[in-house]
Amino acid sequence: MAGKKTKDGRSWGVALFGLPFLLAGLAVLVVSPLDTLRLHFVSGSWAQVPATLNNIDVISSRGSDSTTYRIAGSYSYTFAGSHHQSSRISYDTGSDNIGNDHYDIVSRIKSRQQRGTLTAWVNPAQPNESFLVRELRWKKVLFSSVFGLVFAGIGAFVMVSGLRKSSSHAVVINGVTMAAPVYSSEKNSYWIWWVFGSLFLLMPLPALIDLPAELGKENYLILLVLLFPLVGGWLIWLGIRTFRSWRHYGPLPVQMDPAPGQIGGDVGGTIELREPWRMENPYRLTLQCLRSKVTGSGKNRSRSESLVWQQELVPFAEASAAGTLLQFVFTPPEHLPESEAVSNDYHLWRLLLCGPGKPIKLERTYNLPVAKGTVRSRVDIPTRHIEQQSTQARIRALEAADSQIQLTQLGDGMRLHSPFGLHLGMKVTLLVAGIVFAAAAAFLTHTAMQEGGMLWFMALVFSLFGYPMMLGGLFTVGRSLTTEIRAGQIRTVRRWFGIPLWRRQMELLRADQLKLAQGVKSNNGRRHTEYLHLVAEDQGRKIRLAEDISGREAAEALRDSLIRLLGLH
Repeated sequence: MAGKKTKDGRSWGVALFGLPFLLAGLAVLVVSPLDTLRLHFVSGSWAQVPATLNNIDVISSRGSDSTTYRIAGSYSYTFAGSHHQSSRISYDTGSDNIGNDHYDIVSRIKSRQQRGTLTAWVNPAQPNESFLVRELRWKKVLFSSVFGLVFAGIGAFVMVSGLRKSSSHAVVINGVTMAAPVYSSEKNSYWIWWVFGSLFLLMPLPALIDLPAELGKENYLILLVLLFPLVGGWLIWLGIRTFRSWRHYGPLPVQMDPAPGQIGGDVGGTIELREPWRMENPYRLTLQCLRSKVTGSGKNRSRSESLVWQQELVPFAEASAAGTLLQFVFTPPEHLPESEAVSNDYHLWRLLLCGPGKPIKLERTYNLPVAKGTVRSRVDIPTRHIEQQSTQARIRALEAADSQIQLTQLGDGMRLHSPFGLHLGMKVTLLVAGIVFAAAAAFLTHTAMQEGGMLWFMALVFSLFGYPMMLGGLFTVGRSLTTEIRAGQIRTVRRWFGIPLWRRQMELLRADQLKLAQGVKSNNGRRHTEYLHLVAEDQGRKIRLAEDISGREAAEALRDSLIRLLGLH
């Protein structure tokens, strides 16, 4: 949810977003654990009198996801010569599914009734107010306390973040007033890791307490609850790592110039580090244009990011009073979209900073404002640095292309070979996903044959996706492609696990026939990778020459090398 910020940096939209979480958490705390503890405290001085049980039972209510239980019954008692009846068994009045206390309490009450030792706790000031059982259900108290504290804590954190005044302010560099700096998303992210990590650690506590008893009943599925503290511990570790990096390197804001960045001009700026200047310059910056989109609805609603464009460079680093000043200038293509307001489908621009891995790995992520314009950056990058980095970038691209596609010069032409097993991890992931969907389709089909109904529709949907994905993944894992170009003729051989499947042929006479085609895209955390294919076009026909090239720079380097070696114009 996006909220417009005031001049002092407050965001009322963010604050209002956190308010329901805070109120819900406080309501749970007041209604459940605090009220239970209050009743337990005040009833300690009540009178205990003999009681007669009329009826009692555990009432279950089955919902869409779970079954809840409550104790219902009535009893009678005499106090100060007056006869009373009550249906208030214990402190709890609602339904829940925390532990097996309901059946245990009913069993103890029936046992006391049979022995003639059943008593009720009666309020002397109001004799019609009483409890048949005066004991705390610690599992429920613990669970509701954790639940309420976590929700209230999340709401309070979000509201404080929204209402906090921004520390950003304009600065003056060399007599020129610059816009407010852009801080990285890691500025407060460690708190988010810690909050959600605590949630995963604390929420399963009642189940963990009940774990020995459940294992005694041979309920081994209860062991799945151990996944929650594992995930919680991992999230807290991520928070600790982010906090250590933040504390070691400091805020590292980006001072943009121009601000906002310009599509059709420059996206530039500076970042000042408290690290001493290094000759080897271990810093890398990646500028990304991304599309963020929400798909699905209800419980299946999810947000994903896809890469539109990205470029990496080595910033110019020079010594400064604080340590090291990084300077950078990107020149993005004019056709790219500008930054958009957060919605179900919008574009954003992100800057990634990577640096030394020791003693603590440096990683920062910035969301930059970028708009259409032609303003150039006043950041002055030395020409020698630009030329040096351009040369090194070409070398890295050629090395990346050579490590993926085998390019061999023949006596009268060239051979390209896209080998079996190239980027095997990505392909195996696709295959595994296909197998999972296909298995789900087979299971749904089998179930639909017995029960019918909407299961047939679900089986059809999973089949349309699952089986093609599985077959495509299986083909992709085992495929290879060999291309020979001789005397203006292209000949390709497609193989699957070394078995020839088909051959293609086309004429190649001009450089503009060689194009890059988009393949799949993947992301690992904040890193996005695009895979491209080198194709040749002639009179509407296309033939693939090389495939699954990771990175546009490597693909472009391969295409340019092939044009040069073949002498195409």
